[in-house]
Amino acid sequence: MTPRVPAAGALLVFVIGTMCSTGARADCKSPLPTEALRALDERVDADPAAVIAEAERRLRALDPAAAQQAAELQAIRADAYSLLDDDDSVRPAVDAGRAQLRRLPDGAARRLLEVRFRIVAADSMQGPAELANAVEDLTQLETALPVDSLDRACALIVRSRQFMRLGREEAATADGIRGYQLASAIRAPAAVADAAYQLAATYMRAGLWRDGVARADEAATYDRATGRAARLSNDLYVKSSLLYRQGRHAASLAAIDEALAINVRLHQHIDVAFDLLQRCRALVELQRMDEAERSCRESSAGMTQAGRLDQTAVVEGELARIELLRGRAAAAVTRLDRVLSVNEDRLPPRALPTLYRYRADALAKIGRYEAAWRDLERVERLEDQRQPGQQSLAAAEIKERLNTELMRHEKSLVERQLQRERQHALDLAGLYRLRLALAIAGGLLLLALALLMWIRARHDRAVRRSMQQLETQARVLSTMREGVALLDAGGRVQYANPSLLGMLGRPAGEVLSRPLADLGIDLAGSAEAAADAATPAAPVECHVHDAAGRRLILLLTWSRLQLADRSLRICILQDVTDLRRLEQQMHSANSAELGKLGSAVHEGIAQDLTGISLLLRTVAGKSADDAAQLDLISTHVSRVIAHARTLARGLSPVQAAGGSLSAALAHCAQELVAKQGVDIVVNAQLESVAAGLAQADQLYRLASEALRWAAGAEGCSRIELDLHPAGGNLQLRLRGDGTESLAAVNGQAQTELIAYLARLLGGRVEIIAAPGAPRSLKFSVALEALAVGAGQQTLSRASSGRAEAHISPTQPPS
Repeated sequence: MTPRVPAAGALLVFVIGTMCSTGARADCKSPLPTEALRALDERVDADPAAVIAEAERRLRALDPAAAQQAAELQAIRADAYSLLDDDDSVRPAVDAGRAQLRRLPDGAARRLLEVRFRIVAADSMQGPAELANAVEDLTQLETALPVDSLDRACALIVRSRQFMRLGREEAATADGIRGYQLASAIRAPAAVADAAYQLAATYMRAGLWRDGVARADEAATYDRATGRAARLSNDLYVKSSLLYRQGRHAASLAAIDEALAINVRLHQHIDVAFDLLQRCRALVELQRMDEAERSCRESSAGMTQAGRLDQTAVVEGELARIELLRGRAAAAVTRLDRVLSVNEDRLPPRALPTLYRYRADALAKIGRYEAAWRDLERVERLEDQRQPGQQSLAAAEIKERLNTELMRHEKSLVERQLQRERQHALDLAGLYRLRLALAIAGGLLLLALALLMWIRARHDRAVRRSMQQLETQARVLSTMREGVALLDAGGRVQYANPSLLGMLGRPAGEVLSRPLADLGIDLAGSAEAAADAATPAAPVECHVHDAAGRRLILLLTWSRLQLADRSLRICILQDVTDLRRLEQQMHSANSAELGKLGSAVHEGIAQDLTGISLLLRTVAGKSADDAAQLDLISTHVSRVIAHARTLARGLSPVQAAGGSLSAALAHCAQELVAKQGVDIVVNAQLESVAAGLAQADQLYRLASEALRWAAGAEGCSRIELDLHPAGGNLQLRLRGDGTESLAAVNGQAQTELIAYLARLLGGRVEIIAAPGAPRSLKFSVALEALAVGAGQQTLSRASSGRAEAHISPTQPPS
């Protein structure tokens, strides 16, 4: 009836860990406008507490008329307090600094300090309302700052942190990536490290733990090399949390111990309390309960002393977990009752479901089943309000676009450089014609001859400079990681850089002067919008083989360059073979894990609950009240069984349908018929198709999305879906009789999802959706692509071979 303590404990650590990771932070900042206090400002990262004491000493000794220095000292104090996570002290320092700024005349120094105060003030906000106001203020500030400025990068990094506190992981990830890119572009390594730290924290929220560890190591490497001890402790804290989620508890404990030693040395008491809480969790997983309890109690004392009652509740939850693991359920109930007696709006929202789950488990162990049941219902309501899956998917999707954005940025730089060189050549030609006209107008043959000789010499020098510049550009192209090819009007390769030759595994003699299509790369699949324009075509994936026969996936982007005497096409090719393979592995692992969870729910929890329900029916009560109570319990158990089976079907539709892809499709069609009243015919012939369970799950999701897409057409009453192998491929054909509307054609969200699922399977999809015409879809994937990872399993075993189903609104599936 109640969940096991270890599983609930792991969930609590994930939920509370992601929330507590915001307790330690790094602060991006632009340098002070004057040289006098920059050395003190740079010491903030090494020892913020000592810098605060020094700044306050200088403030006391400062001339009251020195408003500029007073404002700068207050800015230093505010940054140091922010790095110590002492938000209550940040705001008075900001207010005092702004009061000094009002005494200064308007100018660059005053504006710089005003921006710095706005950023650090926004970073010190707490609570949903203040965080929302901080996000709005940072948005207004970002639009007013120069595009390529350190202040803009800092504003993006801080806004990413505030979005993360509000639970908006997608927006936090987007701002973090933009801040990281901008800091890299303007060559600000300190800001790059701060952005990497923020991305690590955001990726931890989104479940991208491996990527988060990489970003945390990047920040820690820089902060360790530059002696930024306070920021290094923050990096190690996030790294420890990420290692914990990967199950590397010993490594997590080592990282948090290093961070704890730094914070103890720097007297950062609140950070010490956070480190002790993280250390407590790692020790629990390593079964070192006595040490874990001591760490938690020391953390609780530190949180209470700092006035962080919300974090005190989190620590109490950990202590309750230790009580449960030691078999002291009554003590755990007492502790959790004391924590949950506080108003819910004062407790961390992400911690509430697990705290109630712990209490439900403890109540069940001491026989208070009705109270335990109420807590479990409250857990269900709280978790229904959270949608962490969408946030993780959004963060993963934004991360996937990062390499494409970087490639586009580099390509635009090359194009601008070529455009500048073209303009320069035109300017030189104009200058030559002007001087020639002046020489002819002089009327003196001797002077004209001398002038012509001088122009000739200048022209030769200009040609040599142009050749040198062209050689420089050629060297730049030859060192690019992406493949670059220049095509003439006939589509023949005029130039190919070494990266492209390395991708294809061919020497230059086999590539130059040959059409690009002979190499397996076809431009016909790219956007026609680039046919007569200089704007880049939309990226297109090309599946080719190199000289050794190895299959490659290249991302192709091209544009047209119109020169004075001829037209060229510039093609940029990026090898995304490993990226697509990793993406497929990620989705396969996800499908396998969902399958395990679905089986555990369906075969474990649901079956046990069914047995309990049957046993309850055999129990005879001693009175009418007992019988009514037993009926009530049986009703609740039946409802939980239904919820469990629905959850199992959603986690793994193919397995939950009895191991049959065809049965799963029929069940999906039946649900669609019940909701929209359409007539659906499903025909699946899969007797000899080899595929793994992950591929079967992806096939089901593609087919189900296609059914929903077809049913969404105006006036749709019948849908036909056919799935069978033909000519070495597995083909899916779908047709609906509803007509397409113009608004639906413009809204491409669902069709883009279908195309994305088709790409994961390694196949091609053709979607026909024109205004006034029926919706239809064709999908084809090579059988050898489906067989990857299948082993001896075939769809005839995992998906029931052949099945035909005709489902109408008044008839169940046949």
